Amino acid sequence: MRSRLATAAFILMFILAGCASEDSVKQAQASADAARSQAQAAQAAANQAMQAAQQASQAAQSANQAIQTANQSAQNAAAKADKTDADVLALNQRMDQAFQKSLRK
Repeated sequence: MRSRLATAAFILMFILAGCASEDSVKQAQASADAARSQAQAAQAAANQAMQAAQQASQAAQSANQAIQTANQSAQNAAAKADKTDADVLALNQRMDQAFQKSLRK
């Protein structure tokens, strides 16, 4: 009887150990699946961030090019304004000379 009881206890312990192992494996698999899912979500977020950074870089390059174009236009306008000022000054001098000449007569 004792041997049957010992055998039954041993078999029960073996079955319980097997169940515990299966539960442990299931828990480990669930943890691994959750970690994989989180890693995939993190990778997707990183990919989106990288894409946004690339778009921002392209926008910054476009803005820089627009600034350079505007700067060149401003320099051209300033050069034309300087020429116009010189032309107006020369015209004023000629008119003054003509006026002075007309006063002498």
